[in-house]
Amino acid sequence: AENALEKAKKGEANMTTNAEQAASEAKLNLDHAETASKRVTTIKSMLKKSENQLANAKAVAFTAKTEADVSEKHACEAEKKAEGAFDTAKFEEARAEVESEKEKRLEQEAAVLRKKCHEAANQSLSLKHQMDKTASNIKDIDEVVESMKVSKSIYDDDDNMSAYTASSKFSKASRSSKTNRKNKLDERRQMSDALMEAKYETGTANMIRKKAEGAYNDAAQRARMQSEIAGAARRYADQSMCLAEQLADHADEERGAADLRKVASEKAEITVQRCVADRASLRAQLAEADRAAKGSDEIAISSRKEAEKLAGDASASDLVYVYTKKLASQVAFKDKAKEAYNAALAERGETSGKVAEVKRRMDLSKEVFDRAQREAVAKKHKLKAGKQSESNAVAARERANYLRKEAEEAKIQAASKLSIAAKKVAAERHAQQYKTKKEKIKPVCESYSDLILLHSSKFKFWEKSITLSSTFMHSLSQQKVDFMVRAGENTWRKCMEYNSDHITRTFPSSIDNISKKYNPVIPWSMGCQLVSMNFQKPCDALWVNDGRFRQNGSTGYVLKPNKIIHGATRRDPHDNFGESELPSILSLQVIAGNRLVHSRNSMNIYDQSDKKTDAVNSLVKISMYDGISSEESDSIQQHITRSLKGNLLNPVWNETEEECAKFKVSNPSMATLVISVWDSVNGGNIMGTSAVPFSCIRE
Repeated sequence: AENALEKAKKGEANMTTNAEQAASEAKLNLDHAETASKRVTTIKSMLKKSENQLANAKAVAFTAKTEADVSEKHACEAEKKAEGAFDTAKFEEARAEVESEKEKRLEQEAAVLRKKCHEAANQSLSLKHQMDKTASNIKDIDEVVESMKVSKSIYDDDDNMSAYTASSKFSKASRSSKTNRKNKLDERRQMSDALMEAKYETGTANMIRKKAEGAYNDAAQRARMQSEIAGAARRYADQSMCLAEQLADHADEERGAADLRKVASEKAEITVQRCVADRASLRAQLAEADRAAKGSDEIAISSRKEAEKLAGDASASDLVYVYTKKLASQVAFKDKAKEAYNAALAERGETSGKVAEVKRRMDLSKEVFDRAQREAVAKKHKLKAGKQSESNAVAARERANYLRKEAEEAKIQAASKLSIAAKKVAAERHAQQYKTKKEKIKPVCESYSDLILLHSSKFKFWEKSITLSSTFMHSLSQQKVDFMVRAGENTWRKCMEYNSDHITRTFPSSIDNISKKYNPVIPWSMGCQLVSMNFQKPCDALWVNDGRFRQNGSTGYVLKPNKIIHGATRRDPHDNFGESELPSILSLQVIAGNRLVHSRNSMNIYDQSDKKTDAVNSLVKISMYDGISSEESDSIQQHITRSLKGNLLNPVWNETEEECAKFKVSNPSMATLVISVWDSVNGGNIMGTSAVPFSCIRE
């Protein structure tokens, strides 16, 4: 029994030991299984965070790549623009060099022509001096010859000498005098020939000098124009180069920004690759952890079953019961520790998540900070470049102002020198002309001079003309009269003041297009006495001239109105000369006509062809020729009625009050009304016309 008990005890002890070992293994396997499960949970959390980081990194990489592409595009465009600007600047510099070479060449040509001009002037001057010297010598010879003639006459008149001695002496003196006189005459003939040759050479030299002056003036003008062109080309080249430099600076800025964004994009790509690698690693760890957890669970289950079996075998024994109870208490303690451990792991997981979130935010903040720092550097560089560009622009503007000022001063000096040179040339030419005219002047008989009443004088300005004697008169062309009309009322009044005690003659232009617009009322209104007309063919001006002299029945001169005689010399321009001199408004109503002449039997002013038809379309044209003292489009007012078809016996227009002609007459005493009937079919033939002064309409 003792042996059995001992064996039982040993068996119980062995069973207990085996149960304890099985329980320990079960506990250890359970711990391994729990650890594997927690590791799986942790790896899943880390994998999820890794996927979030990967998504954020991809978004950041996409943004960085987009910005880098945009910056690269902008940089390429800016570089392309800068290259184009530099090409343009080089082309403009080459063009400026070409224009400068042209300017230098033209200046050299002008200098050569100027030298030739001076040489021609010096040659002309030397020939002139030679000609003057020859003329002086001829004059001296003429005086000597004249004195010889006087001496000969003295010898001829001397009758008180002795016969033989006196006769012998006179014969010797006579022969000597004749020889000297012949020599002097030969010398005078030679000098006359030399004088003629010198005159011819002087004329040739003057022609050469004038040609040289003309060529020099043309060359100087071309040089000035080329200088302006070259200056403009140089300024444009400088502007192009400045613009190219600005574009190059802008391209450098864009390239720097593109490089910075490219570096950021590369870093973002590296971050994405790192996140992808971390995610792959975590996925591998998760698979390994799942496998380990499954193995740990299986081992824990088998260990627990083995422990339960051994515990069942030892349940009959109290010792087994004790150990079982003790094992239960240890299991309870282990459960509490496990709960504490799980709580610590959960807290650790939360802390790890917070740390990862803080780390992610820190990385994003770092990226934002780096980007802001790069942008700040780029802005600083751009601001510095802008300030440099502004300083360059200010310096360029100051230099341009300085150059423009120098150019203006040089232009003023050149203009002053050219003006002085022109004045000297004009003075020399006037002196030469005056000398030539003076040489042509011959004495005039006083009795013939007394017969001359009027002297022609060239018009320059009215202040000088008014001071001339009343015997001086001016001849003015149509263009000069039109210019005086456009000059204003002051010139008009000075002309009237001059004509109050002087005589002025006007004549129409020789150009047909201008002479057709000739209005003789204007020079009459200015006080001109003799207003010439073109009588080659009929025109409107002739009708006005005919109407003007109907005032006295076309029998002679017509007196000027009092306003023209006295108005220009009175101090008060508002003096009243009567109601007839006040501006008026004339209204005319064309009612009807009677027995008009067919255009075939009338005079065609504008069409000399024979292509006339029997059809007649008559119309009436009324023209008011007014003399006004202000610049207007024209001093001629016209009114044309409607055309009536095929009625020459009694055409009726019967114009209404709205259709009638209305003329504003500014100078009633000088205005002339012209009424004409026209055929609108046969080339605009005139069928009849009549003109009457405005002041004589009611007479």
